[in-house]
Amino acid sequence: PLNSSVPGTPSGKALAELDTGATRANLPAYMVNTIYSNIPNAMFSELSNDWVVPCNETVDVRFTFGCVLFK
Repeated sequence: PLNSSVPGTPSGKALAELDTGATRANLPAYMVNTIYSNIPNAMFSELSNDWVVPCNETVDVRFTFGCVLFK
């Protein structure tokens, strides 16, 4: 379940930000970790506090909002 941390978001709802060119995911840490930890040979760098992902790997992430699939 998603819970929004954005002030003014109704209880039980989540606010979504869609950006089709971002190099960084603006998602809660648990979601980022779930996505990147499943990419082969990806590793989390404690030094930079970022995921290091091989440049030849891709990921297919899909979200459904109000019965509309975004991918």
